[in-house]
Amino acid sequence: MQPQPDRLAFANALRGIAALVVLISHYVVMFDQIHGQYGGFAALPRNAFPAPVVWLNELIKPIHLGALGVALFFLVSGLVLPLSVRSYARAPAGRSAFVVARLFRLLPTYAVGLAISFGAWAWATSHNGIPFERGTLAIYLSNISLFRDWIGVQQVDGVVWTLEVEAKFYLAILIFWGAVAAQRIWPALILGALAVAVAPLHAQFPLSWNPPANFVWTVPFLAYMCIGVGFSFHYMGRLSTRGLVVLAAVLLAVFVGVSRYNHVSAEVPASYAFALCVFAALYAWRRNWGGGAVVGFFARISYPLYAVHAPIGYVALRYLIGNGWNAVLAFGVVTAVVTAIAWAMHMLIEARSQEFGKKIAQAIQRATSNRVAGRERRSAA
Repeated sequence: MQPQPDRLAFANALRGIAALVVLISHYVVMFDQIHGQYGGFAALPRNAFPAPVVWLNELIKPIHLGALGVALFFLVSGLVLPLSVRSYARAPAGRSAFVVARLFRLLPTYAVGLAISFGAWAWATSHNGIPFERGTLAIYLSNISLFRDWIGVQQVDGVVWTLEVEAKFYLAILIFWGAVAAQRIWPALILGALAVAVAPLHAQFPLSWNPPANFVWTVPFLAYMCIGVGFSFHYMGRLSTRGLVVLAAVLLAVFVGVSRYNHVSAEVPASYAFALCVFAALYAWRRNWGGGAVVGFFARISYPLYAVHAPIGYVALRYLIGNGWNAVLAFGVVTAVVTAIAWAMHMLIEARSQEFGKKIAQAIQRATSNRVAGRERRSAA
């Protein structure tokens, strides 16, 4: 008999699938849309990829692959983070330990990925004889802080916005810590109501200082992520199937409604709705599917792959295609190289920083526990 996969292995596998979907979206769809015009390179005279690839992209509309991959990432985060909160909330200094563990999970890997992106831009602009205007330390530090939007500095790599949403989701969890630890759904409903309330502000992703958009543009995405929280509570036995269906329907309606009210491309809400269908189907089938070895490999490197792939991939693709390479061959080579870089980042940076963050979090909890025990002994004496 084949061993059954872990009941949440499907969520980890979805990370790998989501990373590959986003990569394909950027390297094929987005690259063709901008005609390779990136990093000072001139636009290509025609679509780089052959007609069947273009037809396939047209066939799957109104689904946008990039939005689909990001939506899957958001749902997985919503699913797994309450489980982490429940674990940390059982011990002293749970919030502090949670923050430390999350910071070491996100920041070191993204800092390295963004540094590689800066290197790709620097080479491309030098190769094309133009100044590297975005290559300042202030821009770099503001982007890796994941609060670039709150200080009005430009984004530079096209992927930081999702990490900014993730950081605000962590902040929301800290605000509603007790309710999340107790598996209460009212914070999700508050975020859904807040998304509706801020819709008239027409807040979009800010590229500079443009309040109040800088502070409220993430709210509809946070409401969508709370659908994953509902799945988490259902998994822990604190939310009925009927309650999960109602919560998911309400929050999806909020996200779709706010998106359409703000004239967001119809591909985005359609892709987020489709992502929820995929996620729900695999959640229902979670005892039978864990992704397999290949998907598992990409799941392990999903975050560094996501963090590093965009600028270096665009530059490499444009350089190779501009020098006569077949676009499909160039795509395969660039994907293989970027995958190798992501694997190295996972082994050398991500895995080690996560382990180090866990050790610091445990040390904080031990120190807090010892202080509490010491005060109790002194009180008893």
